[in-house]
Amino acid sequence: MTDPNGLVAKALRNGARIVWDPVRYRGPSSALALAKQAADIAREVLRRAEIFRDQLHRSDEMPFLTLSGSTGSGCLSCGDEIDNGFRCDVCQFAVLAALDLIAGGLDG
Repeated sequence: MTDPNGLVAKALRNGARIVWDPVRYRGPSSALALAKQAADIAREVLRRAEIFRDQLHRSDEMPFLTLSGSTGSGCLSCGDEIDNGFRCDVCQFAVLAALDLIAGGLDG
């Protein structure tokens, strides 16, 4: 699952933010409209970020941040095939979100 147009990344760069309780996007309507154009990916980023954030809160040490059932081949978090790097774009966004590092942390 990729975001070929970088719409989720662009929405986050343009002011969309993740609110954790309950988990959802909030921000300027123009930024949220971008995320809605890639709704499946936006939902998946939230789903993974919530799992990773839970792992962070349940551990005394820095966990590796993986999804259940990940084989570790390909993306280190979900196991999906990737061309380069360590994590797929969706997991990378989710890790940044879980660590509260979204602002200014996306290149897409």
